[in-house]
Amino acid sequence: MRTRVALVFLGAACGLAPARGAAQLPSAVSVDMSAGVFVGSGGTYVDRSGPAIEALVTYRLRQTSAGILLAAVTLGVQAPMTTDDRCALVPNGDCIPEFPLFVSGGTLLGVQRGTVRTVSARFMAGPVYYRAENEDSGALGVQGLAEVATPSWHHTALFASLRHSLLPSFRQETVGITSFGLGIRIQ
Repeated sequence: MRTRVALVFLGAACGLAPARGAAQLPSAVSVDMSAGVFVGSGGTYVDRSGPAIEALVTYRLRQTSAGILLAAVTLGVQAPMTTDDRCALVPNGDCIPEFPLFVSGGTLLGVQRGTVRTVSARFMAGPVYYRAENEDSGALGVQGLAEVATPSWHHTALFASLRHSLLPSFRQETVGITSFGLGIRIQ
């Protein structure tokens, strides 16, 4: 199930990649795809880390004195790596659950400093909805994103990203998700 969800998101992101144009100006749309690791915090869980796959479709709104104003749609999957089948017990005798596999989607707004010909940095934030595997409902959280990208070469750049999300009311607990990823940007 986890692999299938990740492949669906990756395939959707690839289908949204902008076509190359004959013009030398960068496209107003860019697609970022990254893979990395996440660490969960808060709540009462075991196995709080594992792989993370994230996609970001960004649209340049306009140039401002602070940089380029951006709007984006983000999709992600964070899946814990189960280490073994042992059960860590809580005082009432139940097993502590694994950190959930989360599928997320949301919108971000932010700014980019730098251009396609130089090293660039993006800083974005916004609401993101998180749904845990095998749950009927999810939780609304807020996500912050920082990315640093290389200069573009043939409409492609490499980047590193750091994301932190806070879910203030997941299962009546506050849960955090921090992920680090490396990826490719098509612009």
